[in-house]
Formats: sequence, structure tokens, C-alpha cells
Amino acid sequence: DTAFCYQQTEQTEKAIALYEKELDIDPYMKDAWFNLGQLYFAQENFDKSAESFDYAHIVGDDEQALLQKGNAFFQGNKLQCAIDAYKEYAATGDEAKKIALVFIGECYEKMSDIEKAKEYYEEAIADDETNIGALSGLCICCLEQNEYEKSIKYADLAIALDPSIAENWMYKAEGALNLNLLDIALSCYKKANELAPSFAEPLFAIGNIYIDIGNYEKALDYYNKGSMIDKTVDKISLYYAITYFKKGNHVLAHDYLIAAI
Repeated sequence: DTAFCYQQTEQTEKAIALYEKELDIDPYMKDAWFNLGQLYFAQENFDKSAESFDYAHIVGDDEQALLQKGNAFFQGNKLQCAIDAYKEYAATGDEAKKIALVFIGECYEKMSDIEKAKEYYEEAIADDETNIGALSGLCICCLEQNEYEKSIKYADLAIALDPSIAENWMYKAEGALNLNLLDIALSCYKKANELAPSFAEPLFAIGNIYIDIGNYEKALDYYNKGSMIDKTVDKISLYYAITYFKKGNHVLAHDYLIAAI
């Protein structure tokens, strides 16, 4: 219909207006509610998005609408509401539960309740030891609790299942770095950069490691690469200030430090 065409061509306001008009006439159109939820989500109007997905579930018993309602609450930082929606989604079947447990863990992680997050991630892995999302979540939780050996263990398990996810290489690198295993950290950050060349974080991290081992030229090279992606002036300036200070060029170090401040 016309509203869907507007949605597909990213004419969001026109699509919303038409869906709302259709729903005024017939409020039992599940697809219209679902599509409206997607449009509000794209606008970052997460309350309206969650409300629309809720109606999609009510009028059409749409399980995916429950999941999307949870996602809208999560993005809107209404985390307990998200948890409730994810739990409702989990009750619809085994596959849904596998997905929901990880999302619930992420909610508790965002709430800084790391023990509760671990509980849900561990339940997910007990149901399916190949659940990469849960392994990644446990890796993050262990990093938060300074359990670096465990974080590396979980990162390795996730990487063995799918070595193409850059974030898991970064988690392993962070664990190794905190254990002063610089060679492992360096190789993992380089792998993350290879997999996700648009991420600035691995490049800056590699630069920092080269600072630690005294290779200032390589540090500058990686900082320069990182600055091409992330142009946050204070971060770049601080990295340069540290490097030039280590190189003994205190004039440039001072200039960059002033820029950072």
C-alpha cells in the first residue's frame, strides 16, 4: 500500500501519517502497528515504538513484536520494561528463549548488575554452549570484574565458534593487556583492525602498546590511522602529547597537551 511504499523510500513522516490514518479506521491491522513501530524506532521515538509493537502483539499475537518492543525499551533506556518484554518473548519457545536470555543479560549489564547479567548469560550457555552472544557477554562481565584469565577463556570460545567477530578479538586483547601479555594483545587488536577497519579503537590501542614497548614511530603511525577514523580532537591530541613526551620532544608534547585540555 501507499504507506508501505513511503516506508520503503524512507519518507518516514508520510508513512507514519498514513499508517495512523489506517489504524484510525481499523485498529486491528497487525502489520500496520508493526511497521509503525519500526518507523518510530528509526526516529528514535522509542516510547511510541514500544507502544506500537505492543499493539502489534495484542491484535496479532505477533511474537516478533514482543522482541522488538524489548529492543525499543532497551534503546530508550527503560531497562526493566525491556527485561519484562524479553521474558515474555522467551516464554514463546526455545529459539526465542535463546535470544532473549542474552538480551536480558545485556540489560542487567547496562544496569551495572554484573552478577545478574552473568546469571542469564550462563543460563543461555547451559541451554546452548555455542551461544556466541552469551559467551561475549560473559567475557565483558569478567573484564568488568577484573577476571582477565576468564575473560580470555570466554573470548577464545567465542572466537573458535566464529573468528570473524572483531569485538571478541578486542575483548581478548583487553584481557591480555591487563595481564601484561603485550604480544597477545597486539596480535588480537591487529586482528580486530583487519576484521573491522572502520573501528578506531583497535588502532589507538595498538598505538598505546607501541608506546609501552618504546616503538614511538609505530605508535604515531597507528595514532595517525586512528585519527583518520575518529577525529575527536581531545583524544587525538592526548595520544600525540604522550608520544612526543616519550620521544623527548617536550615542545610538541606541550602543544598537544594544551590542545587536549
